[in-house]
Amino acid sequence: MIRHNCSQYSPEWNALRCGIPSASQFHRVITPKTRKRSAQLEQYARELAAERLRGIPLETISTAAMTDGTEREEQAVASYELTHGIDTEPVGFITTDDGLIGASPDRITPTRLIETKNPKAHTHVGYLLGEGPDDDYRCQLQGQLYVCEYKQVDIISCFPGLPDVVVEVGRDEEFIGPLALYLRELLVMVEEFMVRFEKMGYRPPEPEPEADHSNDFVTDEDVDRILANISQSEDPVQQQKEHQRRRMAAAPKYAEFPDPFERAHGELISVGGKIWTPNLQKSGWEEYKVPGVEVAV
Repeated sequence: MIRHNCSQYSPEWNALRCGIPSASQFHRVITPKTRKRSAQLEQYARELAAERLRGIPLETISTAAMTDGTEREEQAVASYELTHGIDTEPVGFITTDDGLIGASPDRITPTRLIETKNPKAHTHVGYLLGEGPDDDYRCQLQGQLYVCEYKQVDIISCFPGLPDVVVEVGRDEEFIGPLALYLRELLVMVEEFMVRFEKMGYRPPEPEPEADHSNDFVTDEDVDRILANISQSEDPVQQQKEHQRRRMAAAPKYAEFPDPFERAHGELISVGGKIWTPNLQKSGWEEYKVPGVEVAV
């Protein structure tokens, strides 16, 4: 088996399941009571082919019931771990070694799979009375054991106001045998649909290239440069010098001095390769200099 670590119901999880037979749909592959090929098999194959051709699932799974179940799951799992003296861990999506068939048990241990359920009241009471899972659910559980190569799955059933109950389900090889056969038949059917699509000119979308995140992180060099810029921008002396340098560089050039009384106080001009400003008290011009600032004029 291959374990894919991701959060269930996340976009990554939905993408992994796209176009792949998943245990939650195995009741459409095999008839639980007779263990014969389900009449829904071809319809399921068409839906999987549609997902492969689109490149996205036909629908994503995230219902209010699942949200409510998730909220109660942690408490039920904590109680289970305490009672059984074992640790469990969440799992995203598990596939067979060839990556063609999948399952999503809620949690996993070295020896058993864990499924947390929040069923209707009558189903939960049935578990309390010692009844096993219903037929459709049997397909999912045996499918999980087949895909994950485990021998046991424990159902933790929860219902508000009633005691939690754990139902142990063992591997049923007599059920898994025909299930595996029909799953391979399903995969062949899906591939035949895809070949027909190819001949018609329909092709699945090309996978998007992985995004380049090499520039998404701040390096030590980036930090040094940012700090240097901040340091420089916060130095009032440097700011003032830069301001004066720009003023002097923008001074208009004259071949000879104009009348200083026709100029504004503090105005700068360039004459003879030097910068000048009017000195009205002396009725003339004086050279304008700023220590540490030189401008080619």
